[in-house]
Amino acid sequence: MPSSGKTTIIRALDKYFRHNGWCVLPPQEGAQAIRHIPHHTALDQYNIRTALYSIQKIMDESHTHTHDILLLDRGIFDASCWVEYLHQHNLLTDSEKNVLNLFYLLPCFTQKIDCALIVICDPDVAFERVKAMQVSNDMGFTNPRSLQSLYEQSCELYERYHHAYPQLQLLDTTSLKPREMVQRAADIVLSTLPRNIKK
Repeated sequence: MPSSGKTTIIRALDKYFRHNGWCVLPPQEGAQAIRHIPHHTALDQYNIRTALYSIQKIMDESHTHTHDILLLDRGIFDASCWVEYLHQHNLLTDSEKNVLNLFYLLPCFTQKIDCALIVICDPDVAFERVKAMQVSNDMGFTNPRSLQSLYEQSCELYERYHHAYPQLQLLDTTSLKPREMVQRAADIVLSTLPRNIKK
């Protein structure tokens, strides 16, 4: 969700891991990297392209072994969440939704992900956070209704997939101060590392 604390968490984890000797890559967020495609295109090419950006980073880093840890601000589960959101708003057909989800959630992608945090926040709190950081009153896509829908989609995504994808973890930052939010995220991520290091 927007303004749920994703970027703050990634910055803190990046600093922590680097200070402890890990080689870490936090690439630019897909939504920032893919600015050349408008948000509203046929078959939602913008979100497809941001998903492909995440997939490319996952595939390349898992094969080159240049870095120990890859920290994505939005990943393929985020792409799946957007597919559901767009389908719910009649912007994708049933078959388009199914094809995109089948592709995004291919095992050759998902099995390379050790931990995926679904970071959520109460929509009203998120909206206040967004407003506090705006230069103008133009909020664009971000409004209470869209945030409520994204909140519901994120919770539904977790409920639907967390049994099949144990790396999915839900983190609600609504009542957490930044320090508590970062610590909670770090605890979740660090709990996955010993298991993977042994492998």
